Amino acid sequence: NWANAKRYTIYLRAKDKAGNYNNTYAVNYTSVTIIFDSAKPNSSVTEPAEGIYYSTPVIAGDFNMKGSCSDPNSPNNSGIEGSVQGAVKVRFLRIIAGTTDYWDGSAWKVWYATYPFINGPTTAASGDPLPWTWLFSADNLTLDGKYTIETQAQDKAVPSPNYESIGSTRTFYIDNTPPVSTRFEPQNNTFRTSLSVISGTVNSDISGTFGVGVALKQNSDNYYWQNNTTNWYSTVTWHTASI
Repeated sequence: NWANAKRYTIYLRAKDKAGNYNNTYAVNYTSVTIIFDSAKPNSSVTEPAEGIYYSTPVIAGDFNMKGSCSDPNSPNNSGIEGSVQGAVKVRFLRIIAGTTDYWDGSAWKVWYATYPFINGPTTAASGDPLPWTWLFSADNLTLDGKYTIETQAQDKAVPSPNYESIGSTRTFYIDNTPPVSTRFEPQNNTFRTSLSVISGTVNSDISGTFGVGVALKQNSDNYYWQNNTTNWYSTVTWHTASI
């Protein structure tokens, strides 16, 4: 039985019909050393942060996803091929209104059977762990929804590499929809004898509401109320509302 992370030397000794044996061993001719590697590599995603919200304009250009990968039991391991695309495979999913799409390397496709892993980022040439970076065009991140990236590392063992069983996962969200005010008090064009509170309802469906600002303009001269000075000014002042 081969034990993981152990080195083995295999010797060849031949005998001819005259009874002679070879008594010297030359590497690759009469002896070879192998390292048995059955351990699965691992990977991680460090960027983007888990659960973060983005808008496409904020990440204009290339969306930078980063992480690392490693193969255990160094130096008795096959290692991960540095500077090779596919050393880390990715599965990139997009979930919008209950429908899941996957990135096939060039376009989003509707999932039917399984979500395949594709050749993903290129790793660094050396290091332990090996850092990787995947640049994904923001032009393909224009739709609001939930996005999940999963990684799967593979090592250099032959005849078939060891693949990571359960890779690292990160989820982030794209939200390009401005918040919408669905109710406002006071109502438009009403005559008031007093007004002490301005209130309303804001819908920020994906990322949630970060804040609400309220500005009050006096239409007769287009001046705006500045609460901290209790006076009117020509420049707009936004007052922070409580949520």
